[in-house]
Amino acid sequence: MDESKLVIACHCEKYPQMYLVNPDNTIGKDLSTEVTYVDPHACPGKTWERIATASKKYVWGENCSVYTELRLATKYLIPRYHDAQLLNILRESYRILEEGGIVIFPLETGMYTEGSVEFIRGHKEIKSKYTVSIIDVKDAPFRLGHSYDEKVTSIPKEKLIIFLKKSVTGGLRYKRKSRKISRRKRLTYKKK
Repeated sequence: MDESKLVIACHCEKYPQMYLVNPDNTIGKDLSTEVTYVDPHACPGKTWERIATASKKYVWGENCSVYTELRLATKYLIPRYHDAQLLNILRESYRILEEGGIVIFPLETGMYTEGSVEFIRGHKEIKSKYTVSIIDVKDAPFRLGHSYDEKVTSIPKEKLIIFLKKSVTGGLRYKRKSRKISRRKRLTYKKK
């Protein structure tokens, strides 16, 4: 994995070091200094705004307080909660992720329900920008964990919720342009 393409949200160097986790749940290698951290509350200056548009591939959000929203989406992702952290992270991530980039939140049993995941999939702001799926940890492109000694101290998670950035192809502007071209071609052929 190219660590310069990784953003760790809601975490910064002030907190315990994060590591890549090996498949056997042991500590892998340290994360390099190329990883970008975002946590404006704990580390001033570590903001989303400083990250270039379409420059990252992964956003890891294990330390973010989105788990109530993932479990009770129907209560927390309704219009009166405009500042829901999950939506804020997804908005910011959409800007910084390249096409096919993903936002990952590790899950343990009880952190989500099928109903809440379906509500999230159907949320108008999310479904227009992301494809949402739940995968097993073993199928993850990588895993991260915290450590204070030789053991990984993160709670083992069995699943991941993945938000895959949808690609933007064509769109209304493209369709209008191609219609104008075809109209011109028709007019040209009629004149001949």
